[in-house]
Amino acid sequence: MPFRDIATETIVARAGRVERKAVEDIKNEVDGPTRGRSSNRVLLAELAEQHFVISPSGDPSSCLLSTIRPKNVSGREVIAEEGGTKVLVELLDSADNDGFLEEVVLAVANLAFNNDNRVSMAADGCIKSLIKLLSSENKNVAKDASQALANLAYNDEINERITREGGVSVLMGLLQVDDPAAEEAARAIANLARNTSSKEVIVNHGGIDALIKLLPDTNVNCKRNAALALANIASGNDENKVSIASAGGIKKLIPLLTEGNEASKKNAAPALANLADKNMENQAAISAFGGIAEVWS
Repeated sequence: MPFRDIATETIVARAGRVERKAVEDIKNEVDGPTRGRSSNRVLLAELAEQHFVISPSGDPSSCLLSTIRPKNVSGREVIAEEGGTKVLVELLDSADNDGFLEEVVLAVANLAFNNDNRVSMAADGCIKSLIKLLSSENKNVAKDASQALANLAYNDEINERITREGGVSVLMGLLQVDDPAAEEAARAIANLARNTSSKEVIVNHGGIDALIKLLPDTNVNCKRNAALALANIASGNDENKVSIASAGGIKKLIPLLTEGNEASKKNAAPALANLADKNMENQAAISAFGGIAEVWS
């Protein structure tokens, strides 16, 4: 990329929903000839005024994008076809400061809610880059990379690619109590566990024990994502049901039926339901630990 300007690249990173012209203008500015700093600021101000709403305290020329929101919400769907995702994927490996890298990774995570963008970014090589960023010393980057992989994993083919390229083992290293990235790593594991092949790899890497240890975590998002992951791991797999119960999963899931936020409760219930499905021992254990009473309370 011949031209690098942090303000311009931040525009790209936050342009999760933009019009076609905005994407082209951004791409041209990043890939085009070198300009003076003042010229860049003028162009960026014009882009901000044309395509974003600036809060009264915002300065368009400074591109403080935390004060900017999109004027139009339809742009996310056109990012892939306009080539914006390719720019972002390239920036995953070329960002030269942590603050900017956080913006880029978060933008990739947000764009990955759209399946066309998932396919485009995966084709451009984002999986390998994101897995590498899981090991970043900057925990915000690691957390956002986990979130991006979690969103990418909704696509079955990409789900398997993440697992084949070693994503599970690195994500497992983030499943530690008090690790800021743990909640999104658990969510990524939960989404990967929707796939039978990925589920097997997760279990073989000690996923069951690691997820159960997160259930008493004070972070409610860790609780809910760990519960969801266990629900998916138990789904349709008799051996995993036994393993989760033997590791103390039932006893630690039941308190979530009444503790934490609504998502924690909603994820704990299907986890227990999957554990009980066609398993009389688990059904008895759920009853013995008061699970039935909690469900009906």
